[in-house]
Amino acid sequence: MYSPDYERQRTNRFPVLYLRHGSGDLETRWSRVGRAGVILDSLLAQHKAVPMMSVMLNGYPSLMGSGRDDAGIEAVGRETLVDIVTFIDAHYRTKPTAQNRAIAGLSRGAGQAFVAGMNHPEVFSAVGAFSWAIFECRV
Repeated sequence: MYSPDYERQRTNRFPVLYLRHGSGDLETRWSRVGRAGVILDSLLAQHKAVPMMSVMLNGYPSLMGSGRDDAGIEAVGRETLVDIVTFIDAHYRTKPTAQNRAIAGLSRGAGQAFVAGMNHPEVFSAVGAFSWAIFECRV
């Protein structure tokens, strides 16, 4: 999902917010239930947010297992950094610096976002963890 300005401002580059969903959900939960688009549009209209892209990640990369053990956390981080961030920066008009990237998540996705963001401050400048499902992680 991206700001309407993305289509109108063909030469501008945009910051990116990466969102991780909770256990038992899919990436579509952010827009269908969480109404992320409505919330971002409202924040933009109130000038409380800047035009940006939001990328809703699927929290079940292949070979991830539970996503709560060391192997799963490592797979999530690798998928986020190597596959997704690299792809988004290569195919969309992003501002490809840590100062223009944030990652956040809900429940299990909060833990995934926290570990990826805190372990890689060179990639993400801000981390949000909402209703974090408790599991052991190493940062």
